[in-house]
Amino acid sequence: MSNNGKDLYDLYEFGPFRLDTAQRLLLRENQPIPLQPKAFETLLVLVRNSEKVVLKDELLNAVWSDTFVEESNLSQNIFVLRKALGDVDGGRRYIITVPGRGYRFAETVRVIPQIEVNVRVTSLPEVLRPSEPRQLPSRNGDHQVAIPPATGEPAPEKRSSRPSTAIAIVAVGVVALAAGVLLYRHYSKVPRLLSVRQITHSGRVDPWGRIFSDGSRLFMLERDGDHWNSTQVAAGGGDAQPFLSTFHNTRIFALSPVNSEMLIAPFAARTGNLPLWSLPLVGGSPRRLGDINVDDAEFSPDGTRIAFSRGDAIYVSDTAGAAPQRLAACAGFCQSLAWSPNGKVIRFTQIDDNTDQTSLWEVSVQNGRLRPLLPEWDNPPGECCGRWTSDGKYFIFASVRDNDREIWALREAKSLFQFSPPQPVRLTHGPFGLGEPLPSKDGRTIYVQGGTERVDLERIDAVTHQPKPLLNGVQAWEMAISRDGRRTAYISDAVWTSHEDGGAPQKLAQNSSTMRFSHVRWNPDNSHILLQAAGRGRPPTIFTISTEGGALTELTALGHPFIIPDMSSDGETIVFGPDAETGDRSAERSFLYLYNVKSGEKTVIPGSQGLFGASWSPDGRYLAALSTDMKVIKIYDFAQHRWRDLARGNYLTNAYWSPDAKYVYFQDLLAAGEPVFRSPAGKWTKQLVFSFEEMLRSGPHRCLFIGLTPDGSLLTRVNRDGGELYALDVDLP
Repeated sequence: MSNNGKDLYDLYEFGPFRLDTAQRLLLRENQPIPLQPKAFETLLVLVRNSEKVVLKDELLNAVWSDTFVEESNLSQNIFVLRKALGDVDGGRRYIITVPGRGYRFAETVRVIPQIEVNVRVTSLPEVLRPSEPRQLPSRNGDHQVAIPPATGEPAPEKRSSRPSTAIAIVAVGVVALAAGVLLYRHYSKVPRLLSVRQITHSGRVDPWGRIFSDGSRLFMLERDGDHWNSTQVAAGGGDAQPFLSTFHNTRIFALSPVNSEMLIAPFAARTGNLPLWSLPLVGGSPRRLGDINVDDAEFSPDGTRIAFSRGDAIYVSDTAGAAPQRLAACAGFCQSLAWSPNGKVIRFTQIDDNTDQTSLWEVSVQNGRLRPLLPEWDNPPGECCGRWTSDGKYFIFASVRDNDREIWALREAKSLFQFSPPQPVRLTHGPFGLGEPLPSKDGRTIYVQGGTERVDLERIDAVTHQPKPLLNGVQAWEMAISRDGRRTAYISDAVWTSHEDGGAPQKLAQNSSTMRFSHVRWNPDNSHILLQAAGRGRPPTIFTISTEGGALTELTALGHPFIIPDMSSDGETIVFGPDAETGDRSAERSFLYLYNVKSGEKTVIPGSQGLFGASWSPDGRYLAALSTDMKVIKIYDFAQHRWRDLARGNYLTNAYWSPDAKYVYFQDLLAAGEPVFRSPAGKWTKQLVFSFEEMLRSGPHRCLFIGLTPDGSLLTRVNRDGGELYALDVDLP
């Protein structure tokens, strides 16, 4: 296999895939599939040992030879590889787990020696080589047709004008035909992805911050525990460095066309309605732009105006924020503004209030006329967040396919040979979702945020305060323990129940792009599970399902969109409320409700306007609920029929009650160390239980408190290895 330390084989083929060790690329039908370096190395070891069992220790030593890592890092790589390989070719499983030992690559691999590749390319006779478009230079620097060489035969002494005219006509026809062929070849080309490069390696890039570039640098937002950092990195890759320290947390909205200033806003949480500021990049202090608050903002191409969105409207003002004028009213939230290079239209993402589905729209700057960009292209729509190339020829955007967000290119104008509107062309095919694209100035590269976030469920022991893994390493987002402490319900790729240690798992319902489950709760007798579901084309809805399996039952009498249900200790009443994003936008939705399961009666809880996420105490005496700005937790006393403030903070999470109803627990996610507190029922004093400060220093970028075990240990969702920046090298003809 080796010669003087050099690998003899460059290429490995299996199924529709090719593994190129020289360029360190995985290709599917000649299209690159993004893989992080360690994932590529893991795949390479398995492929080189195809149909053999590779022990876990052997894989760890081969891939992480210079450092010690936990076995969970290997499990994460296997998860990423299966996602990259398993969604094609009829669902074939390429990587098989051998319990207690390791993994086996189950597919037959064809090894292509490097010399074979060279022979393939160079040994074809000229007549058999694939034809290439021929470039024929003309006087004006474009294309011409080569004139055939003279034959050497003498010309006749006398020619009639008629044959000369015929020859001229034929020559013109040949030139026109050749020009047509060249034009057809040029315009019939489609955009394609050439290669993928990883730019950052921090695992902390937050897509909410978007990406910007001045040509040599990329600017982004990174999550770091209880705060965010605005950072910069060289466009070619490297270590990210702090960039802005203007505010504690700073979001960048836009970079001016001449790279002289930025539109920014301070924030405490990832919400909208933020105060808009301008920041000079060379000297000077930030200045507030009038009294404008925005969800998003963008410069005009000439840098003389600003477009911004707030709620369901788009506005335009001068660069000082003076005299803003409403340009258009939308049928939902407006964000991700992109002003066209010719200055005529602004495109944006519209988010439906009820279903959260996204679609692309554009508005005329001259008359405010709105139109959907891709009507009926995808049903339900899932496209979002696009930007133009600098020459205006393409609009690059993201759209959901196969549960992942992929990057697409839309040619702006029809060619002479197109008889229907241009259709988007898909550039990427997984293995993970990608965020808002940013085309480079020269149009050869598209920068995107992407990655597969690693999520671990851990238990913080009530006595030792040490973290312990749950569910035997299963990647899950939510977890709830039954009231008798014997069973666990959790959500990963599906809704599952199992023993507390993850044993005897049973699938209850599958997640999909049109049905995503969350907020799982047990009913008092542990026979059913209450949960919320939403997805593309449907609003949030509350369902129940038997823990023995069977069909989902929608609680249609509740109406929608209402979320985060909980049930009384006797199982007779459900409490539910509005979506936090829309809770203050509708008088009907902005209250908490009680629903009697037997009678079907629905009543409003007095004084609950602007609250959501109610949690019922096990003894039935109290409700704990959050304000829609996530800054206040309130307690409702059923005996006294009144509310009282329990706690205030930067960004509070849902409250959870201890099994004996003596304490209510909550977390301030944006306080230093992301601390968890508790408050004794009836006394309502605030007591610190645990700080995640030490854990956050060791690598995780978020530790979210999601509930309690019967012995009072904290259930925690630990987020690691999040987003990265990638460069997609593309051909946009």
